[in-house]
Amino acid sequence: MDDAKTRGRRQILEVAAELLEREGAQALSTRAVAAAAGIRAASLYQLFGDKDGLLSALAIHAFDLYLAQKHTLTPSGDPVDDMRRGWDMHVDFGLKHPAFYLLMYGTDRPGRRPPAAREAQELLMTFLTR
Repeated sequence: MDDAKTRGRRQILEVAAELLEREGAQALSTRAVAAAAGIRAASLYQLFGDKDGLLSALAIHAFDLYLAQKHTLTPSGDPVDDMRRGWDMHVDFGLKHPAFYLLMYGTDRPGRRPPAAREAQELLMTFLTR
């Protein structure tokens, strides 16, 4: 994907994320996102396909934010304390970003999870293994 297209996609995701967090999933229509981003709906469809594609991209965006926080945790030498800190960070993310959290972990699309969900699960399994 070229740089201009990548920037456009990122801008649309940021606008959609803001709309999602401010007004909830029910307000997240492709038309509303296109209007808020100042683009034509056709441009949004070219980048994401449809609303489901936009929601998938938003879930990946949310996991990117989540994992960026998780990767700041450094092991302390006490695996139980590390688990507590990781859990506190997880809960804090959900409280600060409830719409993202629901999109990331909700069950409205069984069996369909963003690739970043696998990375989050692997981080959890690493802590549990320790």
